[in-house]
Amino acid sequence: MSFMEKTEQDFLTNYELRDKCIVLCRIMLSTTLVFACPINICPSIQALFNILQHTQSNNGQSRTTLYDNTVWRVTVTTLCFLLSLVVALKSPHVADLISIICAFFTSPLMFTFPAMMYRGILKRRDQVVPTALHTLTISLWVAEILRLLS
Repeated sequence: MSFMEKTEQDFLTNYELRDKCIVLCRIMLSTTLVFACPINICPSIQALFNILQHTQSNNGQSRTTLYDNTVWRVTVTTLCFLLSLVVALKSPHVADLISIICAFFTSPLMFTFPAMMYRGILKRRDQVVPTALHTLTISLWVAEILRLLS
């Protein structure tokens, strides 16, 4: 709210470089990212490996999972971190990129999939919550599309 339309994509650049509160904010934001990235990427990598493992034929053999193979897990995880870093560094409007990703991928994950599970469990009873969740997802998509077109 401080800068209104003059707010930069990296909002911290709007403030003085040596401002003690902003330095503290940068430290706290960096600390959050250092812990949030592995917490989010490790289950994602495990899910990817589980999908890949499921698509391979098992031929009745009991094999160790791909995720248990340290070389593959560390290599793929490192590549994902590097890809994320390159995209973030090469995107001049990283806030717009994050907004698009959140609207189109995170909202279905957070709202639509639980609504589908809710419907599956209740077998067509009490459709208010699933309908509201689907409506919220569609509303977020429409808002993001309108923002991109403006």
